[in-house]
Amino acid sequence: MMSTGRALWVVSVSDLAGVARHALDVAKTGIDGWELHFLLPEGPLAGELRQLGHPTVTGAFGRDVGVARSLVTLRQTIGRTAPDLIHSHLAWGDVASAWARPSAIPLVSTEHGVAEVPHLYNRTRAGAASKRTLHRYRMRRTDCLIPVSRATACVAAKLWGPPRGVTRVIHNGVDRIDRPSAVPRVGMRFGCFARLAPEKDYGTMLDAFELLHGRRPEAALEIAGSGPLEGWLRHELRRRGLESSAHIRGFMRAEDFFREVDVVVQLSVWENCSYSVLDAVVRGKGVVATEVGGYLEYLPSRCLAPVADPGPAAERMLEQATDVSLRPHLPADWPSVREMTDRIAHVYTEVVERGAGRRR
Repeated sequence: MMSTGRALWVVSVSDLAGVARHALDVAKTGIDGWELHFLLPEGPLAGELRQLGHPTVTGAFGRDVGVARSLVTLRQTIGRTAPDLIHSHLAWGDVASAWARPSAIPLVSTEHGVAEVPHLYNRTRAGAASKRTLHRYRMRRTDCLIPVSRATACVAAKLWGPPRGVTRVIHNGVDRIDRPSAVPRVGMRFGCFARLAPEKDYGTMLDAFELLHGRRPEAALEIAGSGPLEGWLRHELRRRGLESSAHIRGFMRAEDFFREVDVVVQLSVWENCSYSVLDAVVRGKGVVATEVGGYLEYLPSRCLAPVADPGPAAERMLEQATDVSLRPHLPADWPSVREMTDRIAHVYTEVVERGAGRRR
């Protein structure tokens, strides 16, 4: 379809993690009727976007360069790009966009990562309170909030209040896979594909794996990712005597990771809409997760365990590894990537038309 509008995506990360996956899925598929431009820090994500042929601006933008320089870069990019709509992602980009955007340009914000526990993503409770104030401000300047799960929408409304416009939940889209790699197979190869950060509760995961390993010594655990807990995890594996059975692999391509595991374990304290778990489901892998957030919207109870409780998690791990009939399937109405981008296109039209109506 010929583009009729121009959307500037403001993304405040440069690496190839979860939000980058979302941006790349949208960039590859396109949003019908819209030409996509991107502003983000320089890094692997920017390189991927350029290869896809999308106009991509990098430079003095993001947490590392500070607020003042980021706002200058954002305002300059808005002036050169002349977007019909701004679409922000992640807290830095969200707040900067709320400050910098001209009032005539609608602002859409996808909420990928708000937690029910307010201080989970912050070092101090005071820092969490300060950020809540910033988010409440940006809600007053946001024409549409797109939470990636219903749980995300509820928490955002509770902590920050509603946006000045509307809220439209759009789950992260994922395409079903119809090939041999999606055929379930029994196996005791467990894995976690996530940032090495406190919200993922690696302590409980190691406790659960240790319990299972005591019963099934052939069990193996592959941990793919990077983050602040890497040193602690390596120490814990040595302390528990698990170095020969559990390995920290660093960055891995998704296809490589999923070839090496039978069951994905992600015992997050809170989760919004995990791409790694969605990918595991469409590949026929077993899944063990916690009874929180977006997990409840697409995983059955047989895949879920209480937060911070390794015993039930270990039981679920054994069940998912040995009985493929217990493996999860996505709900029938879960969106594909194309259906996700179509829903975003509908939001864009809705927001632009509402803005035009206000100006008349």
